[in-house]
Amino acid sequence: MKDCEKLKRMKKSSSPISKTESESQLDYWNRRARGDDRFKSIKSYLLISFFRTGFVGFNRIREYFYVNKNLIGTTVLDAGCGDGSFMSKLKKINKNSVFYGFDFSHYMIKHAKKRGMLCCVSNLTSINFRDETFDTSYAVRSLKNLLSWEMQKKALSEISRVTKYRVIIFDSFKFDDDISEKYNYFLDEKKLVETMREFGFVVMDKRFYDRKSSLNPFSSRNKELGGFVFNRKKEINE
Repeated sequence: MKDCEKLKRMKKSSSPISKTESESQLDYWNRRARGDDRFKSIKSYLLISFFRTGFVGFNRIREYFYVNKNLIGTTVLDAGCGDGSFMSKLKKINKNSVFYGFDFSHYMIKHAKKRGMLCCVSNLTSINFRDETFDTSYAVRSLKNLLSWEMQKKALSEISRVTKYRVIIFDSFKFDDDISEKYNYFLDEKKLVETMREFGFVVMDKRFYDRKSSLNPFSSRNKELGGFVFNRKKEINE
C-alpha cells in the first residue's frame, strides 16, 4: 500500500519534549516489545495485572467492547497500535473492514506484522496518510504516552485530519493538574472536547469507568479510564 510505504519515510515532528525524554520513552516501549522489561515471567505479569485492574485483563475488555461497538465504515486506523493484538481482535469480528496501524516502536511493529496486520513505524504527531483516508480512527491508551498537552493536541490534529467520519479515544483522564507518571501524561477531558471541536468533531458519546471503587491498591484517585466518540460535524448535518 502506497500510504503505508510513505510512513516509512516519516517526517521529523517539532516536539516540545526533549530528545532525551523522547528516546527514553521509545526505549521503554522497545523493551516492553522485546520482553526484557520488568515483567520477566507470566506469573509476575498476571500478578501485576490483577492488582492494576481488579482482575486480569478487565480494562482491556472494556476498551475492546467500547471501540468495537462504535466502529463505523470499512477503513479503520489504529493510532498507536503497539504489538497489533488489539487490532487483530477487532479484525476477526469486523471481517468487512480493513484495519491499518502504526506505532513508533519498530519492535512493536515487528510483532504486529507477525500477526498479519497492515502497519508501519510512524509517530502520532506526524501521520503521513492523506486527509480523510479512514472512516474511523481510534487511539487506545496511546495519547497518554505523549508527555505534554502540546504533543497530545498535535496528535489529535493529525488523527482528525486523516479521519472522515469518526474518532474514538479511550485513555486515562486526570482530575489533578499535577498528576503524571514517568511514561504517562494523562488527558484532560475539557481540553480534549474543546480541541476536537476546533478540528471539526463533536462528542457523540462518552463514558467513564470508576477505577476508584475497584479493589486496586495501585490505582490513583486522581485519574480514571474514559471513552469518547467524536463525529465530524458535517456528517451530523447531512
